[in-house]
Amino acid sequence: VETPTRIEMLDVASVATGFDYAWCVRADGTAHCFGNPDDFPSVPESQVTVREGMRCVQSPACVWTKARADALDARVVAACAGDNANILLTSTGNLIGCGLNSMGELGVGDDEPRRELVHLGGAQLQREYVVKVSTSLTMHTLAMTADGKLFGFGRNTSGELDCTANQAYESPKLIPISGVTDIFAGRDVSYVVRNGTELLCLHGEHGGSRLPGLDGRSVGGMCGGKQRPFYPDGLLYLASPTQQSDSRTERLYEWTPGEPVDGIDHQAVTDYE
Repeated sequence: VETPTRIEMLDVASVATGFDYAWCVRADGTAHCFGNPDDFPSVPESQVTVREGMRCVQSPACVWTKARADALDARVVAACAGDNANILLTSTGNLIGCGLNSMGELGVGDDEPRRELVHLGGAQLQREYVVKVSTSLTMHTLAMTADGKLFGFGRNTSGELDCTANQAYESPKLIPISGVTDIFAGRDVSYVVRNGTELLCLHGEHGGSRLPGLDGRSVGGMCGGKQRPFYPDGLLYLASPTQQSDSRTERLYEWTPGEPVDGIDHQAVTDYE
């Protein structure tokens, strides 16, 4: 689709896109998906069509219904999707999801696929109130709790969860960073905002250290793109004005791992007021 196409669905609260599928969360707490039907919970075959030789769900299919939300008193408030991993955050602070799970990115204690929605994170996350979740296209997941704790599970070949061990974590691992206020799971890298101002990077030798000169209140990511396909995801972060600044506006900056941090003139990097 080369031009924006309107999808007829009212009261959309949030959306998420994966490798070849997408999720839509509505204001009533229901969750809908469309795209490749092999990547999310089974939907009626009547909603599956064949287009150019490929099976697809062209109209959003409801997989977390209002009846189910009411029965469990758990509305879906957000969704995230990665490489064959689907994770939904509920109003009760729990995670549910499904997917390939080949590196333990669902946090269910093994690497077996889940084709239907199941509770994620085991007993460890069941005791926590999760407020944000982010999963990457390279099969690792971050979960942030209401009291600022950070958990991670899945692939860890580049130190995105733990720079001291080169192993996947199939169950949630408590990452020793406190005061977490925002997270983003990028490609082979994890970004964390601490105390609403400090921007941390978990990747290789960084190991959760603060990136010099990088402060941020909110963090998001962007794909490395065709020109730099093997680099970790780039970064978009929202920085609040410093106390010394006359500006009252926040600025949106971008930074790409692999670029030198020390000495970089962040004022010269593309920014938007």
